[in-house]
Amino acid sequence: MRFLHYRAGLSIGFFDDTEATSIDEMESEANEFASNILIPEEKWKRSPARITKSAAAVEKFAKDLRFIPP
Repeated sequence: MRFLHYRAGLSIGFFDDTEATSIDEMESEANEFASNILIPEEKWKRSPARITKSAAAVEKFAKDLRFIPP
């Protein structure tokens, strides 16, 4: 298990401003961490779902990652 900014935690608070026009370093790290937890970068880079407009390729990718049942 990996934690980011665990020691700072609630002492600085968490607020996800989805309309912010810029993000700080902590938010950038959190975004990258979250995206890699959901979809590992290496799998995404090798997936046809990344570059195709085919629903079948996207569904297969989702099934491979167990986001939807096989």
